[in-house]
Amino acid sequence: MKAICKHCVGCSTAGEIRGQQVSDDSICLVAIRFETNAYVDVFSEQITSMNASFKTGEALSQQLAKSSLKGVYVLAPGLDINGTALINGLTTHLPEHVGISGGLAGDSRCI
Repeated sequence: MKAICKHCVGCSTAGEIRGQQVSDDSICLVAIRFETNAYVDVFSEQITSMNASFKTGEALSQQLAKSSLKGVYVLAPGLDINGTALINGLTTHLPEHVGISGGLAGDSRCI
């Protein structure tokens, strides 16, 4: 994907949730356009085990410049992770006004 778009990030999904609707076998695209000269950066941490999910989120949150941070978009593997613990770890060092969105990757019936 980096060869096509150096500012793009993504992952596979096993379905999408929008409001009260759950979809499968569809495609989802998120495009973000900033009205000002926003600063966007990509951070990553290796998740060593499901039990390390909280610590991984905490480690990520410590890397972020919190003074100007408005939001965090998280993509993570769908296996061997506790998504709730990851987000709980991430929020330990983030200001309350910072929004978090994103999702876990999945391969549906291919697993």
